[in-house]
Amino acid sequence: MDIKLELIQAALKQVKSTGLYGLSMGPLAKQAQVAVGKFYYHFKSKNDLLNHMYIYCYQEIEKVIDAEKDTSKNIKKRFVAIYKALFAFFESNKEIHAFVIECTASGVVDHTVQREAARHLAGLHQVISDGMEHQKFRVFNPEIATQMTFFTLFALLSYQQQSGEKLVNAEIEDAALLAYNGLKKSKK
Repeated sequence: MDIKLELIQAALKQVKSTGLYGLSMGPLAKQAQVAVGKFYYHFKSKNDLLNHMYIYCYQEIEKVIDAEKDTSKNIKKRFVAIYKALFAFFESNKEIHAFVIECTASGVVDHTVQREAARHLAGLHQVISDGMEHQKFRVFNPEIATQMTFFTLFALLSYQQQSGEKLVNAEIEDAALLAYNGLKKSKK
């Protein structure tokens, strides 16, 4: 495996257990079994590492979205399929989920990196844009709608984690439909 990728994955595990501000280069290098100098060969600073981690997370999210890009489905089915796939992804990739949440809350990632990461959500933006174009959605900005979708997704994951209950597929689908209906144009 690529050393840079190993460092990123080790850092994600460390952030999940110690929090964003507990990220330390010494233990990270030890966990990845590399010298601290090797870390600084790949990353200029801790902030540089955080930016690379953020992009890595969104590249992984993009793979999930792209796997559900079946344009032969109607907008509702595409949206629900992406939502459910993202839920499953974050549920099984708790390090990525924890990191994205913490970065969003703390604002430690550079704005240019956040904009670059947002480009990896193009598949979800496209579904929302299609919904707007076909006058299914009342939203005016696909980026804001995407953030609203992630907010509901993270709230659902948080509920599951805090309650200790494993949500069943029907409950996840209901949440996806609720998020979808939140974007829909109201009938007059």
